[in-house]
Amino acid sequence: MKVAIADLVRDPAYRARQGSSEDILRQYANAIRSGVAMPPVLVARVEGAAVLVDGHYRVDAHRRLGIPCIDANFVEATREEVLWLAAEANLRHGERLKPREVRTAFRAFIAARRHLKSRKRRDEAHALLSYREIAQALGGSVAHTTVRKWMVVDFPDIARRMGGEEGPAGNEPPAPPSPEKLAEAEAIEKLQQARAIARGVRDPERRGVIVAAADKVRNAMAQDGPFELPSQEF
Repeated sequence: MKVAIADLVRDPAYRARQGSSEDILRQYANAIRSGVAMPPVLVARVEGAAVLVDGHYRVDAHRRLGIPCIDANFVEATREEVLWLAAEANLRHGERLKPREVRTAFRAFIAARRHLKSRKRRDEAHALLSYREIAQALGGSVAHTTVRKWMVVDFPDIARRMGGEEGPAGNEPPAPPSPEKLAEAEAIEKLQQARAIARGVRDPERRGVIVAAADKVRNAMAQDGPFELPSQEF
């Protein structure tokens, strides 16, 4: 089915791969301009929002060409599942994920509870995938020994249930921040950027348009879900 690109939520917190390639984007745009049929993008319905999971280059190429809608397949997913769906798509095709991005994919795999074989097993240890099986699920991007080290650092409780080596994993890099923490930082940065850009507008009427738009966005955000204001304003 078709979906309006403007309706898609493109949250960096739900992207395993960060950054983009202008060369790849240009290739996609040229292909679409030439009439090549692109596969549908993958969109997850998360609490009423249409979150783009896979197909960022295809969406960007459509936007560059001024095409407002794009073919999409929809799935129902939780917040915890979305990042793994995106990471899983990246592992199957496209550019190879960087080590830190694979680490993010690993955390998303666990958060989505994909490490569980079955909740019906009485023996918890046997209800968990092995480190080798998790490494295979990550596309063989890392060795099972690396997966074990990450598990010890990021999910020590699960590591103890699985058995094997425990304790600090040498010089392992710190665990990446959670998707919500990334989203929080990204949102605050964009708000600060918007204010900096608005400072360059001197015309009172145009500034009024910007302030009205900011108020509209703020009110919409307040209605999107419960929130607690911090003790200090940003």
